[in-house]
Amino acid sequence: MAAKDYACQLMAKYRYGVYAITLNKRRVFEYLADSKPRFYNYVARLVIDRIPFETADGNVLLTVDKSKGSAQRGEFNAYIAAQLEGRLDPVVKLDITHENSERSAGLQFVDMCAWAIHRKYERGDEACLSLLKDKVLYEKRYL
Repeated sequence: MAAKDYACQLMAKYRYGVYAITLNKRRVFEYLADSKPRFYNYVARLVIDRIPFETADGNVLLTVDKSKGSAQRGEFNAYIAAQLEGRLDPVVKLDITHENSERSAGLQFVDMCAWAIHRKYERGDEACLSLLKDKVLYEKRYL
């Protein structure tokens, strides 16, 4: 059994949800490719729109892979915070952090989920994704 399959089996017992949009990069229009940070923010918001933040009764911690420069991280944070402001109870604190995925077990698991979804579309292999089927609450192919 592959390590990723084993990890999927272990994670199946925990409470979480997977919300994903798979982007067909080959079909992204040329003008969008020229504005990758803006397009990335837009696609991230499409996923975030599906997450029921309205039910949050404690702090919300949104952890993002640290793949942007500091200016782009600031723009991303401001954009997402503005999108969530009206959906969160005013007493709920929103924290957005950007972490290196090599140092974050949570981001490593997210990467594994992304890998499982990638295998579905690129190879027709749904073995690992089927172990998470009850956890996938939203999945859509965009473009």
